[in-house]
Amino acid sequence: MTPIAVVNEYCFHNWSNRHTYLNLEDMAESLNIEVYYSHIPSNLSTIMILKYLEFASNIVMLCDTKIFEEVSNFDYYTDDTILDENMEIALEHLNFSKYEINYEGMKSNIKVLNSKLDDDIGFMLNNINIRHNNKSGKSKKEYVSKMRKDTMEKWYDETYQMLLLAFFLMNNLIEVKR
Repeated sequence: MTPIAVVNEYCFHNWSNRHTYLNLEDMAESLNIEVYYSHIPSNLSTIMILKYLEFASNIVMLCDTKIFEEVSNFDYYTDDTILDENMEIALEHLNFSKYEINYEGMKSNIKVLNSKLDDDIGFMLNNINIRHNNKSGKSKKEYVSKMRKDTMEKWYDETYQMLLLAFFLMNNLIEVKR
C-alpha cells in the first residue's frame, strides 16, 4: 500500500484541510499537481516543485498521525522515510530547508524577546482564518468573510514573515546562549 493509498483510506476523511475534496487525487487535480508520474519532467518551475513538496509533506504528516500497525501491507518505515528523504534532497537542490516549528512551545520565549511581535502573531493566527474558521460559524469575522483572495494571501504572507522573524529571534537566542 502506498502512502497516498494509506492517507486516502485511513486519514483523509478526518483531515481538517481536506475542504470538499474526496481524496488526495481530487485535491491534487485542483492544485494542478500530477500525483503519479512515471517520469518527472525536468522543466518544473521552483514554485511547482515547492507545491509538490508541500503536498508530499502533508502526506507524510498525515501518515505520521496514523498508527500503521493496523495496515499490514504498508511498509511505513521504507515508504515514509524515503518520501521524507527525497523531499529533503529536493529542498537542498533548491537551497531551501524544512523547519517544523512548534509555535506554542516557542510562545513564552517570543513574548520575552518581543511581546508586540508575539501579540501580533497571536492575533493573525486567531483572526485571519488560520487557526480558526473566521469565514463562518462562531469565530466568523466579517472582514475575513468579505476579504478578496489576493488580500487574504497578502495577510498570510505577512503572518509568515512575522513567524520567520520569531523563528530567527529564537534561533539567535539559542546561538547567543551557546
